Amino acid sequence: MASDECTDARGGTFKVGAVVVGASRKRLRMSSARSGVLVRALTRTAVVLGLAWCVGACHKGSFPPLASVRFDASRAGESVSIPVTITPDNANIHNVYMVGFYIKDGSLHGPADQLRGSPPKARLYLRVRIFRQVEGSEIPVDVNDYDFDYDIRTDTYTFLPSMCERGTDIAYVSSSGQLRDVAHMQVVSFRFPDYGRYRIEVSTVSDMPILGAVPTWLTVEREFPHGK
Repeated sequence: MASDECTDARGGTFKVGAVVVGASRKRLRMSSARSGVLVRALTRTAVVLGLAWCVGACHKGSFPPLASVRFDASRAGESVSIPVTITPDNANIHNVYMVGFYIKDGSLHGPADQLRGSPPKARLYLRVRIFRQVEGSEIPVDVNDYDFDYDIRTDTYTFLPSMCERGTDIAYVSSSGQLRDVAHMQVVSFRFPDYGRYRIEVSTVSDMPILGAVPTWLTVEREFPHGK
């Protein structure tokens, strides 16, 4: 692939700096680093509604995760390697998948509340790398997050370029909603390029003490809301 192109999780390519609207999430991505364009149409209320669209519905009729592991995200230096084998019986490579992050916390103003909101009071970032294992080699798989900047003075959101554009493997963990006492969050979205063996590597990049007293875990599963 040419160096000035990236591949998004839905299989399309786009020039660096272009505006991209995802087919299923309809999330606007804007390369502010080059154009400096701000998304003024997204008010605080609109973003809150966008983040909460799947509350109570994320797992309604859901597909079982391909993998689920406990993960302590409260301290820097924690890491986990998750092996996954993809077959036509457990996955469809035409669908979008994600690394999910879950917090068991239903308290008011607790960790889940602090990581939600518009803008959130705290932000969690994780390093994520996904590899396809082929004949003893590991081939990186493109992943993407939903990071943004917020200007409190103008109540303006600027959606950042993709991880590929930013040249980073550090992903912003974005809120997707809450079902009872479990907060649902998304780390990255991606597609499996083919059936076979994969390894998902996740690690913390900084301390997050607010998560020290609550159970947290990672999943590999279909992207919310389980669409293509």
